[in-house]
Amino acid sequence: ETLYYCLVVRACCGAPKYVKGIKTVPGPKGSKFGIPTMYEYNSGEQVFLGPDRRELVPIPGSSRTDPVHYHSLIAEAGRSRDYQLKRFREMAVYESDRVYTEYLVAFTRVKAKKK
Repeated sequence: ETLYYCLVVRACCGAPKYVKGIKTVPGPKGSKFGIPTMYEYNSGEQVFLGPDRRELVPIPGSSRTDPVHYHSLIAEAGRSRDYQLKRFREMAVYESDRVYTEYLVAFTRVKAKKK
């Protein structure tokens, strides 16, 4: 049997940016390093502030001189065509001080018996 590991963490998501998936559009030819830009799957809204993908876009309505950026990214899952993820939602937190590891869980998978 194969042994699998999973980290159980406590995370502070703050103000999350919710998306139904992410669409990648290749960078224009001749642009700096040709880095692709990432957009929300349905609305086409930009998700990341810059090409390094280390910071999310500012929250709408926040100050232009000192903007407040989204703190985390939550990709929702659903069965309709509107969702890119079908099974589990995904969460990403971009600052290490907002995540605390609680447990390391070791487990094996057991195949269900057919009825």
